[in-house]
Amino acid sequence: MHDTTRIQTAVVAVLCLGLLVGCGDANGDYDPAAQPQVSDSAGVVLVNLPHGFQGLGLSDADLRRITRIGREGSAIELYRVASARFLPSGELAIANSGTGEILVVTAEGDLISRFGGLGEGPGEFSVITSLHVREDGSLVAYDDRQGRLTAFSADGELLGTRKLTDPSPIADLIPVLASMDGPVLAVYGDNRSFGNNEIRQDTTPLFRFTPESTIPDTVGMWAGKAWSFQAVSAGMSRVQLAFGPDLLHSGHGDWAALAETHAPLVRVYSPSGEATMQIVWHEVGRPVTDEDYEDWQDDRRADMGDYPEEIQEQFAAAPRFDTHPLIDGILVGSDGSIWVAPTALGGRQWVRFASNGDLLSSLQIPRNAEALHYHAGRLAVLEKDRLDVETVVIYEIQEPSGR
Repeated sequence: MHDTTRIQTAVVAVLCLGLLVGCGDANGDYDPAAQPQVSDSAGVVLVNLPHGFQGLGLSDADLRRITRIGREGSAIELYRVASARFLPSGELAIANSGTGEILVVTAEGDLISRFGGLGEGPGEFSVITSLHVREDGSLVAYDDRQGRLTAFSADGELLGTRKLTDPSPIADLIPVLASMDGPVLAVYGDNRSFGNNEIRQDTTPLFRFTPESTIPDTVGMWAGKAWSFQAVSAGMSRVQLAFGPDLLHSGHGDWAALAETHAPLVRVYSPSGEATMQIVWHEVGRPVTDEDYEDWQDDRRADMGDYPEEIQEQFAAAPRFDTHPLIDGILVGSDGSIWVAPTALGGRQWVRFASNGDLLSSLQIPRNAEALHYHAGRLAVLEKDRLDVETVVIYEIQEPSGR
């Protein structure tokens, strides 16, 4: 996954004894009136949550940690992990963007193969910004700086390349769904436009590329980050608004999900760019208080402890957004399940929906974890410590009884 500025929200994580994470029911008592209303409208699955994510009465699945990849003393060193995807066979492929490599490991964390590397030749990368796995187990990685998709077999054999944009790459393009011979759905990352002592919000098209053309169609428009532009001694600088909005995206196979952090809507697209599912509810974000803002500033200064004090204060003085986000994350599983992390449930509490809109269960992951991929009862997450040392952790999901 590409480099992003993490939304600074108060997050509650429940850690159980031993290797279990979760254990409990954190989304309220069962309320029949709060259960999802699932319908079909011209082939689009509509999921309406009458009371938002309250009153669903779901029991948490438990997470049993299987392995931690990149831990101290390991032969695998992770640096700027961009993505990770389970292969159909159960192995995990990790895009180690800092070295331009793809690492394939067993479910127990043992290294099977590594391939790629920094460079501009066939099978090399300037940077890896997304990683995708196809049904046949082949891998497709995207290099944003070269505007190129590269396909490998699971053991590292180079299968081919595809120039997505030509002659010049589109800056900060992020494929959500990628194929070597079919359509590609993509969005912008952080836009690179600048203002003059003002606040401006990014917008991004949802692009659809076809094999026949490097000029994309625009499927829809989505809002991204909000920035404050400030004059500094060296010119202009920009700072993301505290508690500000962002665009969330995740994709696998035939499903691409998008959501804006401050809007009560998750939309799922097919590879052709047609909407196939919507999850909607009515909710207004909790107002950001002075105390919230002061806590955010303290956390920001702590995160930038090695920076000069002037820089720390510049970033800590970022204007704040009026309300907290509604959504902290989304994830698409290899089975088409849609995972949503609503902030109304206190943070890293994920609610899972089947591709037909049915509720599955909920679970909690640690506060410092970013969900990367789900496949066949296993979840891969990226964790960072206070020094930004990265590890990828594989968990086995133990479903609650009755689910």
